[in-house]
Amino acid sequence: MASVRTPKKRIVGKLLTAVKQLTSVELQQFERGFIEWIGQAKARNWHEMDEDTLLETIRLNTSLPAMDQRRFNRLRRKLQAEQLLKPEEKELQSLWQRAERMTVTRLRALAELARRRGTDVKSVMRQLGIPENKNAF
Repeated sequence: MASVRTPKKRIVGKLLTAVKQLTSVELQQFERGFIEWIGQAKARNWHEMDEDTLLETIRLNTSLPAMDQRRFNRLRRKLQAEQLLKPEEKELQSLWQRAERMTVTRLRALAELARRRGTDVKSVMRQLGIPENKNAF
């Protein structure tokens, strides 16, 4: 029995339809997982990426999704005020690890872009309008 391949366009359409049916919480979970997956997949293929893909990788890994960023900021303030509860400490550690992975991905993309342009990362950051001392998270 021969298998029938579904055209990629149809698959993408079905995926978009499914994503549109997610609740806002599910959508945020999907977004987090998808962004992380993209970063991991791209990390294996830096030299094969075109410049637009590198720029998009830098953009996607500059900050956490808005809801996660607000939670991260709130937990960091509680930590500084020494009011963080144990479950919140674990949540903060998880967010921090995620932010660190995103930072690594962003820096790898910046380094590859700098290599291609024959310059250094700080120069590329200036060209892109990214402050050198930017703490993205």
